[in-house]
Amino acid sequence: MPGSWSERGSAAVDAGDLNLAKQCFSRAVRDECSNARHRFHLAVVLEGLGELAAAARELTQALRLDPTREEAARRLAALSRRPDFGTSEHAELNAVGLRHGLNHVRVDQKAIANVAISVLVTGRSLKSAFATGGTQGWLEAARRLCLERTSPILKDELFLEVLRTSTLSSPQLESLLTAIRRVLLLEVAPTRFGDHALVGFAVAMLQQCWINQFIWAVSEEEWQRLAHEKVPLDGLAKDDRVAGHCVLRHCLYAPLRRVLGDEAAPEALSGLEPRTLREVVVRRLVMERDERARGASMPLLGSIDGAISRRVAQFYEESPYPRWSSVIISRDHRATLARFLGAERAAFLERPFEVLIAGCGTGQQVVQAALHYGPNARILAVDLSAASLGYAARMAESFGVKNVEFAQADLETFASTEAQFAGRFKLIEAVGVLHHMAEPFAGWRALLGCLAPHGLMRIGLYSDIARRNLTALRNDRAYPGPGCDDQALRAFRQSLLVRQDEQARDARKYVDFWDARSFRDMLLHVCEHRLALAEIARFLEAERLVFRGFQLPKESQAMFWQRFAFETWPGSLENWARFEEEWPRLFENMYLFWCEKTYASARI
Repeated sequence: MPGSWSERGSAAVDAGDLNLAKQCFSRAVRDECSNARHRFHLAVVLEGLGELAAAARELTQALRLDPTREEAARRLAALSRRPDFGTSEHAELNAVGLRHGLNHVRVDQKAIANVAISVLVTGRSLKSAFATGGTQGWLEAARRLCLERTSPILKDELFLEVLRTSTLSSPQLESLLTAIRRVLLLEVAPTRFGDHALVGFAVAMLQQCWINQFIWAVSEEEWQRLAHEKVPLDGLAKDDRVAGHCVLRHCLYAPLRRVLGDEAAPEALSGLEPRTLREVVVRRLVMERDERARGASMPLLGSIDGAISRRVAQFYEESPYPRWSSVIISRDHRATLARFLGAERAAFLERPFEVLIAGCGTGQQVVQAALHYGPNARILAVDLSAASLGYAARMAESFGVKNVEFAQADLETFASTEAQFAGRFKLIEAVGVLHHMAEPFAGWRALLGCLAPHGLMRIGLYSDIARRNLTALRNDRAYPGPGCDDQALRAFRQSLLVRQDEQARDARKYVDFWDARSFRDMLLHVCEHRLALAEIARFLEAERLVFRGFQLPKESQAMFWQRFAFETWPGSLENWARFEEEWPRLFENMYLFWCEKTYASARI
């Protein structure tokens, strides 16, 4: 028998006795309560036993003790996404560990942020503020938090970290923060900005406004005050705190370039006070300047001539989507791909191969692909928008990705004019791009010309069934139309935030509802097609592409196989279509699936 309690626990796991493993690792934790590894192992065992709340508690303790333990953050995020993970015991989670979890950029930060918000709203300060907002109005709740003194919740480090890092999807929290911003602009006395805690909160809220792209509602009174309160730009290099506080208030409502001017240079803000504001503003300006320089130097493959292509390019030049900060990395991606394709077909991963990512946007998919496929992959990532590519290139560098080339290109002409890419790519990903082209199937067919024999494609297309309610909103009387300005976008979204009809409730379930650029992409796009599985099946058949399976959560896959027990992997698209009719939200993000170029017929 191994000596230490940890070794005994590991031996019990190997023997399949999780109850004994729980006892052993619990004893190891009691003996060495500051050992993060023991707590992590205990969490894994508790999860295996179905004790999810206890597992989450140990994971946050492990992160408290060892902030670098990425696997603990990954498991915490995965745990929080489980449908059987309740919220009743979130108060027992360690706030410091949650805060450390939010700083891991290779896990699902949004999932951890949701848990963090759940922890925060169980606390006395936010619970009281929400109660006041519900009975006396959100402005009164905001005044109690910041008008005369700074509430403890506005100093809470977990709350501040959530604001700095995460998209918020809580209507109540958005209503409270919108009211606090209004109070800071219209009611808080200038002397209150001498309170370092209040300024620290306002700077964190400024970073939240950058994340949500100023999607919160703004009253006419606020617009009038902003219009009459000019930013004293000449005071920004003179240690002028009054000027700095003015900049802070304005930056809560508009991007830096609009507040400081297009030519604002980081070096000109050396005297901007307070220092906490100067640090985040200078860092942001440096980042934006870097992105513009990368975008301006991006190579162009072919030309962008089509009317729809030019409109879509302009759409994303003005609203690069999304502005992301983390990417979810799966450690068993190769095993997952082998399940889709079979081990023999997935063997190409062991040799050098080329990948085309068509319509890569701001690069989140590119970074994920590069980290999943590994150094054998040589990736070309193309997009219509130079602004999006500038962001993508900067983020790829920040993640240490070196096996990617970026280029600006129009998929309508790319495949036909760039002969060097004909039949070249073993794998092509086109996720979320074809349905924004003038003719989605024509764009898909053009990409097939770049695919090597027996090459693989990963395709993402909007589902007509899943987006029926979003489509209905395009015919809503309040719909402002594609290309509307930001003020009209905010007004329309605000109406959806409070409406209780089916279409509005459905829209609020999408993660894209909660920041302006994502909302514009979801509901205000200049070109959008929605497809049915029958159409996709006909295309696969005509082009001799074999369907290799949908990427769906395990729970959804299990439901399909239970419903169609006679089916074999990957299931026929005919039966998947029946299943989607029964579960209309099944593909609410999009159809995401693999297919293979062969000389066989697609199985429909």
